[in-house]
Amino acid sequence: SLADEGALAEAREILSAEFDAHLERQYLTCGRSQVGEPRLVAHSSSDHGALVTLRRDLLSLLDYESGLFQGFEPRYMEWDFGYGEDVVTYAGVRLKGTVDRLDVDAHGQALIIDYKYRKAKGFEAEHDALPGGDLAAGLVLPRHVQSLVYAQVVRRAFPDLKLRGSLYLCGRRAHALAGAVDENLVERVFGSHVPSRRRLARLAVDRTASFGRDDDAGMNALLDACEELVAAKIERLLAGDIEPNPVDKNACTYCPVLD
Repeated sequence: SLADEGALAEAREILSAEFDAHLERQYLTCGRSQVGEPRLVAHSSSDHGALVTLRRDLLSLLDYESGLFQGFEPRYMEWDFGYGEDVVTYAGVRLKGTVDRLDVDAHGQALIIDYKYRKAKGFEAEHDALPGGDLAAGLVLPRHVQSLVYAQVVRRAFPDLKLRGSLYLCGRRAHALAGAVDENLVERVFGSHVPSRRRLARLAVDRTASFGRDDDAGMNALLDACEELVAAKIERLLAGDIEPNPVDKNACTYCPVLD
């Protein structure tokens, strides 16, 4: 456990050694990269500064994570699905992707953790899964659904596990954790970074919440309700409804069309 000071110190040493090894590999293979294998070689002071910042952020993320996920441990890292003969469907279409991390505790309770490397400011408000509304009446589709989608895929692929959390972990200082988690596990998942009472309404999933469904409740109902809303969006796209309709002024920030 990273909560142990000795283990945390060892983890920092391992991370630094791995960082150096990967950085050296960028130089050794420079000019011989294959398609799909980008190389990171610093050519300017700005590039070198970015590497220094990345190392600093990764080390501080270890410190931050030492106060999270109490009783959970990583079971899978970068778990691929939907490739080759492994056909995976979601919301009526084929899907393939990679789950960054799947943590499991001794009771078979599982957390999906998706890494994001962006500013921590505003991260929680943007990535928490319950933006508002009457949960009994139905789900309001959150701004980001990636982790919820992955959780549904894992739920079907590993029926023996009990999905209890769908989370995003911000890798940039000062770091943040957001998404959705079973209300009974909030203290264990967030550990020393327990969210405010006000914020709990945006991420804590009541085990009795139906999200407008009659067949289930809690996290399972949340995942099913999300899939139904995504399916409706996909049906509109397939029907030719592609009119731009951003949810707010920031929705198109990274859209390549604007370039």
